[in-house]
Amino acid sequence: MGQVLQASEFKTHFLTAVDEAQSEGKIGHIRASALRRSADNPKRLARIQARVEEECVCCGVNPLSSGPNGAPDWAAIIEFIKQLLPLIAQLIALFGL
Repeated sequence: MGQVLQASEFKTHFLTAVDEAQSEGKIGHIRASALRRSADNPKRLARIQARVEEECVCCGVNPLSSGPNGAPDWAAIIEFIKQLLPLIAQLIALFGL
């Protein structure tokens, strides 16, 4: 599956999801730091984005469902990413994603 979301927008919202998940206590500081560092690596971020998009499809979430002005519903995508962050962090730790 090719990327359906723009990479620059994905990075911004991925980092928002990391920050929100950390502030909500869903992930710790060390895990959040690792996820932020991963977002700075373009190849790793592309793999994370691909995994998120695959999970969206598997879970019946349409990453392109329209939000305001026909744009992706980033609020819904951020919430979905927050649910995946612990899994993404584990994959990074185990396989370097």
